[in-house]
Amino acid sequence: MDYIKEFDKVFREYKKYTFATNLQEELELVYKYVNYSNRLEGNKLNLSQTTALLKDNIIIGDKIPFFDILETKGLYKATQFIISSAKNNYPLSERIIKQANYLTLSNVWNDDSNYYSSYKLAKQELGEYKVKQNKIVWNINDKSGEIIPASTPENAKENCIKFIDKFNNSKAHIIEKIAYLVSEIYINQLFVDANKRTARLMTSFVSIKEGLPFTAFDNQPKDTNFNHVLITSYLEGNKNIIEEFIAKVFMTEMSSKMEKENKLKTQKPKNMGFMI
Repeated sequence: MDYIKEFDKVFREYKKYTFATNLQEELELVYKYVNYSNRLEGNKLNLSQTTALLKDNIIIGDKIPFFDILETKGLYKATQFIISSAKNNYPLSERIIKQANYLTLSNVWNDDSNYYSSYKLAKQELGEYKVKQNKIVWNINDKSGEIIPASTPENAKENCIKFIDKFNNSKAHIIEKIAYLVSEIYINQLFVDANKRTARLMTSFVSIKEGLPFTAFDNQPKDTNFNHVLITSYLEGNKNIIEEFIAKVFMTEMSSKMEKENKLKTQKPKNMGFMI
């Protein structure tokens, strides 16, 4: 698999660098991540609106769905949790996955509106495994369909523990492991909602622990984005599709950071004068 070899080559070079941390740049990347991850699921806020909301709690524009505002704040909390957990080197666990999902939906779920009312009537608890069977509805390349998840309410917990254990005990390449984890969260549909966002959060959690850069997954056109590739990989029964996608996303991000760092190193400092 050439993409694995290419990834390893770039990653080896990337690990030679020591990147200076900039809090403002880190926050901007988090805003970008939240915006793009939610937009993949239909959120209407643009990056400027997302940034203003998360940075200054300001709403820019008219007729912005209140759901989208709550959704944005929830994913922001989940993203901060994942980054903090990864930096503290916590192991992948049920708690990490469930808490990521809990925080993602927390603002929407706790609102007085009737969001998820049928699940609440069925005694669904936020951040817990689904109590009603759900389904995956997909629409790509002018085609559409439905997929029955691999997990039911009765075996969701068991299946989650199984794929977590398999991930943690696997000796496979990190790209293969991430692709496996993402695919399992997606096809099992463990939760009432935000399963793909939870999968992206887990990708970030694992990659940060491995020393890879945090990425917003936003450098792809519509027909090759995260959701498109995830669905296509499953429908075609070809895990190489999602693996290659993940490898290339991280190669792009690593190459971009190294290029930026090299430019900074080659810039000549400006002459400074002193007035007495």
